[in-house]
Amino acid sequence: MESDSELRILAERLLTAKADEAEARDRRIVVEAQVASLIPTDGAESKTVTLSNGFKIVVKRPISYKADIPGILNCMEGTEYPSPIESKTTHSLDVKGYEWYRDQKPEMFAKLAKFVTVKPLKTSVGLTPPKVK
Repeated sequence: MESDSELRILAERLLTAKADEAEARDRRIVVEAQVASLIPTDGAESKTVTLSNGFKIVVKRPISYKADIPGILNCMEGTEYPSPIESKTTHSLDVKGYEWYRDQKPEMFAKLAKFVTVKPLKTSVGLTPPKVK
C-alpha cells in the first residue's frame, strides 16, 4: 500500500516540524521575557520603544478583569451611584438552524443564503505518535 508508506513519511515529517515549532516557541518566549524586562510600562498597558536602527518594540501588558456581576449589582442597590456594569445584546448566525433551511426548506434557504458568506478555514491535521513500549 503506497499511500500508507507515504503517509508514514509525512507523519514523521509533521512530528519533527511540530517539535521544531515548539522549541522555537519556547525560545521566543524566553527572549520576549528578556525584552519585556528591559522596557517597563509604568502602570500603562503598553509602551513602544524605537531603537536607533529603526526597529520598534511594543511591549503590551494587558490586564484582564473578571467580575461577579450579581454581586456588584447587589452592592450598588440602593445607592445613588451608577453601577459599572454594561448590558449588551448580541446577534449571531445559528449555523444549525441555517443549515436546517438548506435541507428542509431550500426555497427559503436560497433567500437567506444571499446574506451569508461561507468560507473554509485553515485545514487542521492532528497527529498522535504511536506509544513507545
